Amino acid sequence: MTKALWDEVAAWGATNGYDLLPATAQGKAPNHPAHSVSWIESQKWCNARSEREGLTLCYMLPGTATPFRTGTPGGTTLILTAAGYRLPKIDE
Repeated sequence: MTKALWDEVAAWGATNGYDLLPATAQGKAPNHPAHSVSWIESQKWCNARSEREGLTLCYMLPGTATPFRTGTPGGTTLILTAAGYRLPKIDE
């Protein structure tokens, strides 16, 4: 996604219960890719974008049905059947 889209979703998230900030991602210009973002921050961003668009969230706190919006848990539960945005699944 572009830096502009990252900033837009992160700003929405920050006012809707997410601990995201536009400054978490770097980018050369608004229309260039966002980069230097952790996997955890990317999961929160995916949930924020999904929630903003009315889609089912993909990332939950481990062992719960609580959406992942804040903090840095030891992992998250990925709901593969959810219609929301998610990162590529890495097979082990």
